[in-house]
Amino acid sequence: MPLGQTVLPLYLSLYEDIKSRIASGKLAAGDRLPSIRAAARDLKISINTVSNAYHQLEVEGYVRSAEKVGYFVEAIDDLIRLGRRQPAVLERAMPPKYKYDFSYSGVDDSLFPYSVWKKIFRQVFSSEHENLLAQGDCKGFPPLRESIAAYLMNSRGIDAAPSNMIVSAGTEHLFYILKRLLDSNTLYAFENPGYAFGNPFFTYDMANPIFLNLDRQGVEIERIRDLNSIAVLVTPAHQFPMGTVMSINRRIELLNWASLRPERYIIEDDYDGEFKFREKPTPALKSMDTNDDVIYLGSFSRLIAPSLRVSYMILPERLMKEYERAFKGFGCPVSLFIQTALSRFMSEGYFEKHINRMKSCYGKKHSRTKHRIERSAHIKMHGPTSGTSFVIEIPEVDADALLEHLESAGVRLTPISDFAVNGEDFRGLYLLSFSKLSDLDLEDGIGIMEKTIEALKK
Repeated sequence: MPLGQTVLPLYLSLYEDIKSRIASGKLAAGDRLPSIRAAARDLKISINTVSNAYHQLEVEGYVRSAEKVGYFVEAIDDLIRLGRRQPAVLERAMPPKYKYDFSYSGVDDSLFPYSVWKKIFRQVFSSEHENLLAQGDCKGFPPLRESIAAYLMNSRGIDAAPSNMIVSAGTEHLFYILKRLLDSNTLYAFENPGYAFGNPFFTYDMANPIFLNLDRQGVEIERIRDLNSIAVLVTPAHQFPMGTVMSINRRIELLNWASLRPERYIIEDDYDGEFKFREKPTPALKSMDTNDDVIYLGSFSRLIAPSLRVSYMILPERLMKEYERAFKGFGCPVSLFIQTALSRFMSEGYFEKHINRMKSCYGKKHSRTKHRIERSAHIKMHGPTSGTSFVIEIPEVDADALLEHLESAGVRLTPISDFAVNGEDFRGLYLLSFSKLSDLDLEDGIGIMEKTIEALKK
């Protein structure tokens, strides 16, 4: 039998054969089928096999049974027979595989605590299997929200009640919820460059998304100074992609601006806020929010793994009331099984150990990568040097040619222009992340970049 070929049960083979003869007209309406015993004897198969085949034909309306008489073919309307179409062959562009992937997404696979998660999964199934079948709370598993709240207090300085938190599957889904909660006339402003302009999801349905340029203190808010119904999305702890840490003066300015109108909101995405290696992690903007104007977004994608697909959002009290009214009965999109396991991972101390291990490993990678780039004759460091990525500058080389040659060599590098409204202003700047690569691959990948740059300059 060829690999992958499916063998039908015997009764289905008999059913298909009789059905085909009825559809083709070889068995006409009113024709009597052989008795079950006679068919079994002639075909040398069991009575049960024939009985099952006849029963299936009867269920689907191909035959009818008359008690103590037998089975008769039913009259079936002719089907309109169209020419058989060849199924369309969809070209699926497979994403290229990179040996040296310097992109910003992803984590170091070697740090993932597989054995711990395997143990927790077994515990969850054995001790809480009945509860896992329920729909769960629309805000997310309560013990998980309590664990997240405790973590945010200790790590980010945020005093948030679990009742004001929503667990969801990804930042994109949280942003979708926000757009349904906020007034339909709300305008949205984003950092430029920023990930909202690199991901069409955030702006695809907006007629005029407002872009806010950056200076050395963070996002500039002059363009929205006099606007009322507006939400501005910022990454103050480690601006993506430029790496700027928003200054205390700019934070106060932004919070004061939001406090002047009840329809103004600050959406804080705490991107890479946990990973500071030479300094203490910067407190979250939400920790300074005395007027409850900040919507806080957090995720476990950078802290555990992107595939976990667990994110969360802290809403101001006035928006949480609207959520409880509008989203009553709404199901949390994260599996209750995953939520329960993550709750245990946090409450039993594994999460803290994992974060400390990641900080230690990433801190060493950060130092080695920084020193390697500083020794380079062709690559320059640009701007702040914190978090799990650097902005680098490669001058005097055509960006398109560089990226094409690097891709051919298995190197992935992301241009900052991908995240900017005015991409030409950022030509020659690239985002280089070390999080996914081993020390050897970091060294080899940067070496390939240098050789490629040198060749293109000749």
